[in-house]
This record gives sequence, structure tokens and C-alpha cells, in this order.
Amino acid sequence: MSQSSTHVFSPAEPASTVVLRPAIAATALAMLMAPLGLSFILAVLFAAAVIATVVLQPRRIATPLVWWAPSALLVAFAVLNALVAQQSMTASGAQPASAALVLSMSVVLHAIGFVLGLIARRTLLGVIVVYALIRVVSSAFVPWVSLPLEPYLSELYRYETYEPLGLGLRFIFPGDIAVLAGWMLAAGLPFGRMQRTLLLVLFFLAALGTLARFIIGALMLLEVARVTIVWFRQGRWGLMLSSVVLFLALGYGWMLFGVTAADQNDLVESRVVATSSNVEKFMQYEMFGDALLSDWRTALFGAGIGEHLEVYVRDPDHPFQYEAQVPSFAYQLGIPGMLLWMAAILAPFIGVGRALAPVARHTGMDLAVILVALLVIAGGFLNPILMLPQNSILFAALGAIFVARDAHRSSAGHPRRSR
Repeated sequence: MSQSSTHVFSPAEPASTVVLRPAIAATALAMLMAPLGLSFILAVLFAAAVIATVVLQPRRIATPLVWWAPSALLVAFAVLNALVAQQSMTASGAQPASAALVLSMSVVLHAIGFVLGLIARRTLLGVIVVYALIRVVSSAFVPWVSLPLEPYLSELYRYETYEPLGLGLRFIFPGDIAVLAGWMLAAGLPFGRMQRTLLLVLFFLAALGTLARFIIGALMLLEVARVTIVWFRQGRWGLMLSSVVLFLALGYGWMLFGVTAADQNDLVESRVVATSSNVEKFMQYEMFGDALLSDWRTALFGAGIGEHLEVYVRDPDHPFQYEAQVPSFAYQLGIPGMLLWMAAILAPFIGVGRALAPVARHTGMDLAVILVALLVIAGGFLNPILMLPQNSILFAALGAIFVARDAHRSSAGHPRRSR
């Protein structure tokens, strides 16, 4: 490592915590790879390993509790809402207790993930790098690997095949948010130029390997936004405008190609245009919009956590879950309750962004981390990602960036090395 990266990891650790690091790594990686049902069980084991490490490790790193006040309020609100909702549910099969438990558990895991980033950055980076490598190797772009995996993984993961292109299978892993966490570490920690470049290339390849429109688009937007922020602060107006124009041109070209070539290219049609998926989402927006705005009491207090619309159920096992997660939970929690959930996600990112502001002007990460949170919330309009236990890895990356902010001071005089 270059000298600018020697502050990222602290070598002195108690023997007891060193023993726990493999347990954290194993449970975290398994949680990223496991199907959703099993991933919640693994999340409990992951949380236990992190908590045990905190108890046994003498060093403490203080973080402002105000960052987590919205999270505590959200858990209390979810529990109270579930207790009240038990008496007022109208849809058959409503699950207020289950919905409140999953929501509360996801919020607690955010805090536990943040703690992991504070105390075990090397372990965190190792887990994310391994996941990214697995994502690259097993992607549909490597058919000689993904196709033979079908007999072993088809019962665990949903997948898509792209035979007209001669590609392999696209396995849908719930842990792809780790790719964005990896980008945060690569761009936010004080690595040397070569290390940073290699990590960014790996995570961009992993994003392509997911064939997930949200992950690919978010990663492109984050990197362009970060570089644009840096160039703006350095007064490089020509480069800044060029990067924005290039990004818009690539995005426009990508969508235009998807629309014009959809009849010849099944991959582009299903991963870029995705007409049937978009129609389903718009249908959900319309249904929940009508249900939410038709009664001021529903808009203000919600229909009750765990409630759903009987005319359309996407997941019979968890009928309160919809792809349009933000509108569906606005219906369940009310608009103020949904805003509280958004605040619980945003507050730690805003706090870290403000803490980074004096030392990260040359990296742009003080504003980029806030954009990450906004993109995650935006993703909740498209997919049910806001309650995934895997999101704890994203908060872990946030914690790693926060605790490493002092290392930026040693490299702040070398902006060209940290771009």
C-alpha cells in the first residue's frame, strides 16, 4: 500500500476479536449470497458476531447518536402501528407483526452494519471483493460457468436465460447492493491510485455481471457525479461539462438502442426496456395512489403496517411486499410514516457527509455518500429493496468511510492522487 493508505486499517487487535473476524466474514458473505428467507437467519448470526466483536474489542469509536434517532423512532412507530393495526386490518391474511418485525430488523441491521465498518474495515473490504469476484465469474457473460451451475442453484435463485445471444444464466442474488458498497469503499477510502483503479474496475465489472438496471445505472451516476463534484471544486469547467454530456449521451444511447433493437435483442428488451415489469409497477403506483389519496386518514396514519390490497397480491407468503415498495408502505404507514423511514435511511449518510466535508473536498465523497442514500430510496420505487438485510453492508461501508476520515487529512494535500 502507498503511504496514503496506511491509515485505513489498524493492525493491533485482541486475539479474541481476530477469532471472530472469520465468523463475521463467513456470515456476511453467506448473507449476500443466500436466498431471502435464509438470509434473515444469517443476518442474525452476522449481527451476533459483530456485537460479540464490539464487546471484546476495547477500542471505542464514538458516533453522534442523533444520526440514529430517526431509526429508533421508526422502530417504535412500526411496533405501535402493528399493535393498533391488529384491530383495524381489513384485508384477509394481513401480517402486521411480520411486517413490523422485518422492518425493525432491517433498521437495527443498518446500525450493526455501520459498527462493522467502524471496527473491521479489512474484513468488510475482503467480503465485498470476494462477492464481486463471484458475481463476475458466475455472470451470464461467462456461460461456461453459469450454465453448469443451473442444476445446483435453480432451486435457490431465480434466474433468466438469454439463449438468442448465446449467453448463460443470470442468477438474481439479493446481495447486489454490495457492489455499491464496494464503490463507496474504493472511492471513499484513501487508497493509492492503482489500488483505487483496480477496485473500481472490479466493481464496475461486477455491476455489469448483475445485469441489474438499478445497480448499473446507480454506479454510473455515482462515479460521474463524484468526478463532476471534484472538477467543479477544482474549477475544471470544461471537464465537468464534458463528463455530464458524456453521461447523458451514454444514457440516451443505451435507452434508444433498447427501444429500437428490442425485437432483435432479448437481452436488451428484458434488462433495459422490461416492458412487462414497467407496466406492473405503474399499475401498483396507480392502485396505491388511489388508495392512499382517497381517504385523508389513510394518507395521514396509514392503513396499518402489513396491510395490502386484496385485488392484487404479488407475494402470497408476504402479501405486504410489492415491487413499488415506497408507495405500498406509504399506504401502510401513511405519508408521515414513510417520510420517517426515508429519514432513518438518510440521516446517517447526511451525518457522515457533513463529517467528511472538511477533509474530502478532493474526493467528492462528502456529497456522493448522500447521493447513495437518495438512490437507494429511489430504488424502493422500483424494487422491494429497502428492507433487505443485505443493506447492512452498505451501512458498513458508510461506517468505514466515517472512521477513516482522519486518513484523508494526510492525503488532502495531494488531490491528484485521490481522484
